[in-house]
Amino acid sequence: MTNEMKLLTALCDALGFDVKRVWVNEGEIHNYTKMVIENFGRLAFKSGVYKPLEPIYEYKLTKRAEV
Repeated sequence: MTNEMKLLTALCDALGFDVKRVWVNEGEIHNYTKMVIENFGRLAFKSGVYKPLEPIYEYKLTKRAEV
């Protein structure tokens, strides 16, 4: 988590919000990895021929329930 995200998370927490991190492209990464391994083997990643996809995250605010 970057310093900016840490600051934003702390600010949202102080305002009474929860920050939820959601992995947006999880299925795409799993499908891509599976396809590469099935077609080219695990060495495709180790050799650098294929690069793993980078995860993409979204940050969503949720309001805390008042106690």
